[in-house]
Amino acid sequence: MQRALARIPKQEAIIERDLPVRMDDGVVLRADVYRPDTTALVPVIMTSGPYGKGVRYQEHYKLMWDWLIEQHPDLLPGSTRSYLGAGVAR
Repeated sequence: MQRALARIPKQEAIIERDLPVRMDDGVVLRADVYRPDTTALVPVIMTSGPYGKGVRYQEHYKLMWDWLIEQHPDLLPGSTRSYLGAGVAR
């Protein structure tokens, strides 16, 4: 039996790349900001990682990507297969 997935209305996003973020010690980091095109208050989700932003996993980590798809072919149906993310909720 297949479960129906809830449809989320499509919403346009504003993407700003390489915005400067100054740290307390004066170092400037660069961040990509993805946000909905709305004036409403929305929650913030922040991510960080050691792999670099804008890295296509299936290109830079091809062996691992190929293994993932081979071992878990049901993982990405309907996906663009453009991004792979992992996170820890606290």
